[in-house]
Amino acid sequence: MKKSYNNGQLMKIPTGFFTKQNFWLYVRQFFLLISLIILCSCGAAEEKNTEEESLPEVVVQTEVLKEPQANKDITVSMRTPKTLNPLLNEDITVDRTCKLIFEDLLTIDEFQKPMPNLAESYKFSEDGLVITVVLKNDILWHNGEHLTAYDVEFSINTIKSAGDGSIYKKKITNINSCNVVDDRTINIVYNSVYGGNAYSLDFPIIPKSYYGVEHDSLKPVGCGAYKFEYYERDKEMTLVANENYFKGKALIDKIFVYLTPNIEADKTSFEHGIIDVITSNIVDLGKYRGSMETNYTAFNTMYYDFIGFNYDNPVFSDKNIRKSIAHIISKDEIIESVYLGHALSTLMPINPNSWLYEPELSDFNFNSKLSEELIIESGYTAGEEGILTKTTETGKLTLNFRILVNLENAERVKLADILKKNLAAIGVKSEIINVPFEEYNSKIANREFDIIIGGYNLDVFPDLTFLFETSSIEKGTNIFKYSNPEMDAKLSMVRSSKNDQELKANIKDIQRLIAEEIPCISIVFRNSALLTNKNIYGEIMPTINNVYNNIQQWFVYDEE
Repeated sequence: MKKSYNNGQLMKIPTGFFTKQNFWLYVRQFFLLISLIILCSCGAAEEKNTEEESLPEVVVQTEVLKEPQANKDITVSMRTPKTLNPLLNEDITVDRTCKLIFEDLLTIDEFQKPMPNLAESYKFSEDGLVITVVLKNDILWHNGEHLTAYDVEFSINTIKSAGDGSIYKKKITNINSCNVVDDRTINIVYNSVYGGNAYSLDFPIIPKSYYGVEHDSLKPVGCGAYKFEYYERDKEMTLVANENYFKGKALIDKIFVYLTPNIEADKTSFEHGIIDVITSNIVDLGKYRGSMETNYTAFNTMYYDFIGFNYDNPVFSDKNIRKSIAHIISKDEIIESVYLGHALSTLMPINPNSWLYEPELSDFNFNSKLSEELIIESGYTAGEEGILTKTTETGKLTLNFRILVNLENAERVKLADILKKNLAAIGVKSEIINVPFEEYNSKIANREFDIIIGGYNLDVFPDLTFLFETSSIEKGTNIFKYSNPEMDAKLSMVRSSKNDQELKANIKDIQRLIAEEIPCISIVFRNSALLTNKNIYGEIMPTINNVYNNIQQWFVYDEE
């Protein structure tokens, strides 16, 4: 018997109601009704911001006292796929679903370090140009055949021939060739030594015997926790638990995957119990109001927020001024008031959860008195209209800053307001330039700012070349125009690291230099959340790369 939830109460629906034939008729009628209600209510109200669409009230699951029940299912969503071959797919929601069906060669663990997954082990050659991967024994594809090194070779070649939009295309750009040693062993040869080469192997492996011949691209065969059972074009897909899954058979027997047009449909479907799982920006959790109790699991992301400087302005060549601004940033205040407590303070553009992060480096704690002293030490005094001014051989320098921020990002706008207030407290004038994203990018390109509030969705491997290397100024990614030969040399050493020991040491040197130089002010890495139906239990452990990580340990318990 399929279950739905309405107004927090369990509602039983007769068996057969949710058939594949009538489900989407029900959904279309449901959304039509919702649309009519919304249209009728809009006459006396302003249009809602899409970022403020409601979701259910959140209840954190603190203790598991339930036992798994048999013959249970959950429902998730994705967009309509062009293919269910994960190596050719270009849609992130389809990729998320494919992780239920396929497994990666290596995986990125909770400390953001590459770890064996389908691989039993891996090892680099002394010159760092070859990685030898040994596969686990007795992993079976859903069709009963064994995983071999030839499948790994075939998968890499498939990505090489994929279109530029393939999600995994960039992963293998540094791979030159593959040499199969035996059924379980493969040598992967790289074009050049690169500290992030192991990180590039977190892509799905597909079976050569199936995908190497004529096949239906919408009938996937993998070796993951769930195997394909049924697909109805433009409507839904059904997956069933893989009894031969090498991590243990999943406790949830079946997963329905409904095809939805966009994120707004996902939100509405989740709120009304049509789907059971959704990801959300955790900052928005305070806005969610609804009638259905929901569990959430927070996880850290690679979305990094910072305060940056325009080094075309000679004021910022003075390290004291950069330090002074760093000392008026109260990260505790910002995390609570801007991110509602759902972010992780950072000293670096390196995630604090990473095995490469150096937590012992000193932070610039909030200290407005020290901030004022640093400005005085640099020779600035009050000039016309109270603007702090310094006379140099090349002219006057003034502490009167334009703070650039894009208005669509509510958190950045709040951060700009706090920065302006704190600058005023130490006598520094500033104005906020709050513009749409397209104009924001234009002003960056035209250098029409002094301070910028920005963010990046960074790679797990912390190659900061794009952000700080001198050569990246001409490429347009070093938006600060920061240039330092020592930084260039250290970034090069990170890229050329041959093993974990070298990488750890070189990344540590980079972090020491960032702490000394303050090329920009790192603020936070944002959190996200996996929201689930209140009847889903287990140790739910989403990761940056896979929100369905350890799904085989989830289970459903219905109060019947």
